Amino acid sequence: MSQLNVNTIKNRVGNSGPTVDGNTVVSGIVTATAFVGDGSGLTNVTGIAQTANIKADTVNVTGVVTATTFDGNVTGNVTGNVTGDLTGNVTGIVTGNLTGDVTGDLTGNVTGNVTGNLTGDVVGNITGVAATFSGDVSIGGTLTYEDVTNVDSVGLVTARTGVRVTTGGVDIAAGGLAVTGIATFNDNIVGDNATNISGINSVTATAFYGDGSNLTNLPASGGTITATASGTLANGDTVVLNSNGTVSTITSSSSSTPKLYKSTELFFNVRNAPVGVHNYYIPDENVVITTFAYAYDAGTAVQYRSVYTIGKVVGETIEYGPLHIFPWDPSTSSVQAAYYSDIVYDTNQSSVILAFSHQSDETASYVIAGPFNDAKDDIEWGDPVNYLPSGNYGAIYLKSLVYDTNAQKTLLTFVFRDITLTQYYGRGRVVTVSGGNTVTLGTANDFRGASGDDVRISHAVYDTNAQKTLLIYGDDASGGNVYARTATISGTTISYGTQLTAVSGTEYFTTGNNSSNTVLAYDATAQKSVFAYYRGSNPNYVNGLRVFTISGTSVTVGSELTYETGSNVLIGRLCYNSSIGKCVLFTLKNTDKELESSIVTITGTTPSISTRIVYDVFYNSGQVEPVYDPVHNYIVQALVSDGPVIARLFDIQPETTNLTSDNFIGFSDGAYTNGQTATIQTVGSIDDAQTGLTPGKKYYVKKDGDLSLNGNTTPLIFAGTALSSTEIIVKG
Repeated sequence: MSQLNVNTIKNRVGNSGPTVDGNTVVSGIVTATAFVGDGSGLTNVTGIAQTANIKADTVNVTGVVTATTFDGNVTGNVTGNVTGDLTGNVTGIVTGNLTGDVTGDLTGNVTGNVTGNLTGDVVGNITGVAATFSGDVSIGGTLTYEDVTNVDSVGLVTARTGVRVTTGGVDIAAGGLAVTGIATFNDNIVGDNATNISGINSVTATAFYGDGSNLTNLPASGGTITATASGTLANGDTVVLNSNGTVSTITSSSSSTPKLYKSTELFFNVRNAPVGVHNYYIPDENVVITTFAYAYDAGTAVQYRSVYTIGKVVGETIEYGPLHIFPWDPSTSSVQAAYYSDIVYDTNQSSVILAFSHQSDETASYVIAGPFNDAKDDIEWGDPVNYLPSGNYGAIYLKSLVYDTNAQKTLLTFVFRDITLTQYYGRGRVVTVSGGNTVTLGTANDFRGASGDDVRISHAVYDTNAQKTLLIYGDDASGGNVYARTATISGTTISYGTQLTAVSGTEYFTTGNNSSNTVLAYDATAQKSVFAYYRGSNPNYVNGLRVFTISGTSVTVGSELTYETGSNVLIGRLCYNSSIGKCVLFTLKNTDKELESSIVTITGTTPSISTRIVYDVFYNSGQVEPVYDPVHNYIVQALVSDGPVIARLFDIQPETTNLTSDNFIGFSDGAYTNGQTATIQTVGSIDDAQTGLTPGKKYYVKKDGDLSLNGNTTPLIFAGTALSSTEIIVKG
């Protein structure tokens, strides 16, 4: 072969090297700026300096590649072992699989993305500031961690030193919460309406709140004591503590000796003694209205002024409010004295009705009505209505107002004398109240027609059994006849039954021209009416009682009971006492001024009385006006006593009781026999064994142990406040 010696070989154009087809064999050294192409056939490639770079599209290494650093991406699989420390940064993308063992420490940062799988064991530690996983993480062994946002465990999560939740709470969707040991809650446990806590032996707390109505086997709330029962105790009984430490139910017994209590002075006038004292009990309000007229100086003359005042029983006394002048028609303001008056209460309208007439000006005869004010110490009257038609009247004797509970209207009856005709009449009118204080009057209807007799006696009482009014009236001058008949209200009209002549003759028969209706009383137990009177003349007075019975529209009368004869006139007053189921008769001897009381018993149509007992003596006294207060079980007496007008309580059968002002302690929490250990509910406890209570009302203990809105002891003994019809909080 020939030898070609040249310095430079170029292609024919002269812009690059030549192109050689086939193999080129070089026995020496080939030096080039870069080698391009397949270098797999090169052998014994050595001596490459560490500072040199290998630039190629593909480098296949079957042995070990050793370098100070690797620059660029590693794409592909690493199937061997990586042994040693990786202390630098891996900045880039690892898209292949890392298969094998990593036995050294990875101390630096991995800031790129790992999109492939890491399969194999990590024997060392992986230490970093934070890690975020968008998918699931499965750990076969134990995972120790802190400050994790969410943990979703398929199996158990075990915390060896406790679980602390600082925000968000613990939400258990299913399976419940099982706690072994003590669970401590420093705030509220809140559930929905379906939340129940069951299977708990006991729950201890400093306080419990919410509805406890479904709790069972509760001990008595509030305070309780245990003591030995002296006698039997029923559940809910009022209980007193005895001096020997035992407890007993409150009991009382009645005495046959009447008892008077402290008097209350309503008015005193040295000018002249008051007159026309009357008493009326108002059921809904449990108060008494007392009326009277007193004298006062009007220039050179003496005039009378009619007044009323409202009293309420408190303990063993009655307390009154201010005096109020009768509500006269403003056009007749100078007329202020009503010698004849009466009061009744309309329960349908909750209104007091007052009828009155002037003692010298007979045209000033009025009916007026009104409810109580809020303070219950006065009445808010409407306008007065004159109940007499125009005419020429010489005398008017107003006798009665009777409320008909069946018709829910009031019957007004009175007697008057027509001067023009010189005749006397007994007349009735229906009083209707609307709006609480508006009065309208029905057409007048006479129960006693024109008569030349001096008809002054007229009394009325309502018979609740017959639902009719009994009228008793009579001649007061010469005839001496006494009549009776029924009155029935229908709408605004009155119909009368057949007139009965109860007594006929020439004897003087009277109850006094201006006496009140307390000479006639209805006995609700016997369902009959009893009438008290005196007849005759001195020294042959006869004091008696008669019983009247209504059947349909007819009246019958029984025989006379004469209980006193002689010179003493025993002016009688009657009052039905529902606690004993009988009427009480009060009598006044006009000679020695002894005040007596007795009990009237009706058998068939015959009355009888118990022994008359002198309970008081006055030097100068009028007869008492009695009215029964069923709430407090006292008869309230009003009378003129040696000058002043007084009111006081009277007890026909006073109670002796083991109750004192300071020994009531509470209610029995069960039924106990004598000698048993009894649990007594005391202050703050709630007793639930009562009946008929009004929620929100305060109740007081009576002498017989019953509960009352007012009580009948002095001082009042507070039992507690009603929470419901059956529950009362003791002294609370």
